[in-house]
Amino acid sequence: MKIAAELVDDPKNYSRTMRVEPTGSYSYRVEITFVKPARRVVRVTSRPLVLPTGPGQLSQFMDVTPA
Repeated sequence: MKIAAELVDDPKNYSRTMRVEPTGSYSYRVEITFVKPARRVVRVTSRPLVLPTGPGQLSQFMDVTPA
């Protein structure tokens, strides 16, 4: 996560958004703008899962950069 934070337009917001809270997994959707190596806008959608081994988190990353 630290390496990715160096590639976005707002590193503090990225780190805060991608952090898993001590209370556990939760649902969210956010768009992140990467500026390095090339500008890309990525939509992250995440939701909690119940797994046989305990709680989990499923995250989907989709490139939504305007053409």
